[in-house]
Amino acid sequence: MFTVVDASVAVAVLVIGLAGCRRSEAVSEVFVAESNRLQVLTTPSSARILERGAAKQESLSVTQQWRVATNATWIEYVEAVSRALEPRYRCSSAAPQGMLCSRSAPADYLQLELVPEPSASGLVVRARFEARPD
Repeated sequence: MFTVVDASVAVAVLVIGLAGCRRSEAVSEVFVAESNRLQVLTTPSSARILERGAAKQESLSVTQQWRVATNATWIEYVEAVSRALEPRYRCSSAAPQGMLCSRSAPADYLQLELVPEPSASGLVVRARFEARPD
């Protein structure tokens, strides 16, 4: 038999479940906003975005990738991007195979990976942004 106590528990579970859904949407909006900000910061005036992938929800993280074309050298590019990301992100020293930039946010660890992909028409950089629980 369904009682008033059962109904109260069912309503409480439903409210908690809906609050969790709203929180998930808010986290997604925060990720998209930060990803959009990083896309701007990783595209200096001498560069342009070639392609932009969709944000992907994985089991414990959200990721998004994009590719940037530039006429700058790899070193010039990472110096400009490092300056643009400071002080929010700490970047490792640029190596020929790439550079990592990261920061901690409340309950999240954010990482941006930049990898050079030399091409016939100049430098192309693959950027991968990831957010995961801290």
